[in-house]
Amino acid sequence: MAKKQNKNYRKNNDILEKQCNICLMWFSCNSEYFYINKSNKTDGLYPYCKKCASNKVIEKYKIDPEQYKKRAKKQHEKSPEYFAQKHKKYWNKNKEKASQRARDFRKNNPDRISKYSKSWKKNGAIVKNILKILVLIVDYC
Repeated sequence: MAKKQNKNYRKNNDILEKQCNICLMWFSCNSEYFYINKSNKTDGLYPYCKKCASNKVIEKYKIDPEQYKKRAKKQHEKSPEYFAQKHKKYWNKNKEKASQRARDFRKNNPDRISKYSKSWKKNGAIVKNILKILVLIVDYC
């Protein structure tokens, strides 16, 4: 019995190509164009290209954004160091853009900034007192 030929793959100039199931375009069969999928026994890649995968996620987000927000919050709580490092790396790479975004936020949300600064002043006094107590304890020991 002859082996069934998969129509989503072809060879082009000795390069194996794979067809995206969504946009039907042909790409090199590698992780540059397709995300890795360990459960796919054929080639270890998803059946749709990275661009279509991104569009698929955006469409799902539009349908139910709360689901994605909950997942993101859970991930941030699970590994805050990772996200702090990621945020710092982005900030260093895009200082001007990030600074402008922060200025715009402060300009457009004065009530939120006021509320935050009031709570910071209140909690900041508590933190200062705790630090004074810690200094006294360290000096005592």
